[in-house]
Amino acid sequence: MITITTWEALAEQPHATTLLSERLADFRDQPFSDLCKVLIVEPGDTLADIGSKLEPEYVEQKDGWFELVTVESDDGYGLFVLIEDRPDMDPALLEFCRTH
Repeated sequence: MITITTWEALAEQPHATTLLSERLADFRDQPFSDLCKVLIVEPGDTLADIGSKLEPEYVEQKDGWFELVTVESDDGYGLFVLIEDRPDMDPALLEFCRTH
């Protein structure tokens, strides 16, 4: 699993940048770590590995990826979990995404 907590680290992940650039465009002047954390799930990661973090406000599928978003505090701090919809991902995790 890849964890992103800075604007620089986000820039190193082109797909995450593409998915999140519009959502975060108005906040570029703020420290990334004050806004959110991004997790990119990789093959081998399981639902159990991140299950405690997955109580999403919403799940959206876009361009072959699932985006799960959880608001973790009253100030709007969020967790974005990005999961590519591909056959070598954990089947339980993909099913979780499809049913939410």
